[in-house]
Amino acid sequence: MSKLHKQSWRIALNLLRRDFYVIRKRLLDGIINNFIIISCLYAVVGIFGKSLGIMPERISMIFIGIIIGNIVYIGYTQAIKDVFDLDGDRLISYHLTLPLSFPWFIARLVGRYLIEISCTSFPSFILCKLLLGSSFVLTNIRWGWFLIIYLICMLFVAVLFLVISFASSASWFRFNIWQRILWPMQALGCTFYSWHKVTLFDRYAAYLLLINPQTYLNEGMRAALIPQSVISLPPLLCCGIISGCIIVGSFGMYRAIRQKLECVC
Repeated sequence: MSKLHKQSWRIALNLLRRDFYVIRKRLLDGIINNFIIISCLYAVVGIFGKSLGIMPERISMIFIGIIIGNIVYIGYTQAIKDVFDLDGDRLISYHLTLPLSFPWFIARLVGRYLIEISCTSFPSFILCKLLLGSSFVLTNIRWGWFLIIYLICMLFVAVLFLVISFASSASWFRFNIWQRILWPMQALGCTFYSWHKVTLFDRYAAYLLLINPQTYLNEGMRAALIPQSVISLPPLLCCGIISGCIIVGSFGMYRAIRQKLECVC
């Protein structure tokens, strides 16, 4: 291991430790915010939804979609900070003062997203169990698939928002990202319904939903957490598709970050 590689590794690790310390200080706020969001949605879906004809066994399916949507939103909040720092060159100018190699610079950015998302979103699964009770059967969870899908979900969100943050201006991000990217992903990603139910209604519409990566995130997580309650896409297929998106997105992320660095330098 070269001296520069060792130095970069240590700097990246120290930066991630600092990120964890900062996130830990506001972790309680993140848990409270998740509690408020999920509790309100539980009132809408779990309580009021009964009068709208939502079957109790479908509530856990909807909540898993809500958790995935919340993970995407956590990545969005992190990207807001990054894109405005990048617009003023503060983020890159700071890192340029450090003897940090380019691969470790990317690793630090991705690692920061993983820390932020995991610390903030994981308590949501515990809260869902407390709210849903017997509708969320822990004995049938496929723990291996759950951990794999949860990890690739966080990686996908990190790569997605790093590409967008480094490739777009603050003005474009502010006025377009939600309407053009996040809302279509959420609305057409099987968040509030299962893909299997769509196939029974309109097979061609179901095929179109397979273009959306969030469909595989929702379906894969359902296949891992509630395999007895809903017919989902195979978890292996979901992991394969999302992993492919991460690989392709990584090339875009590498290019976008490199171009932004060259503009600042």
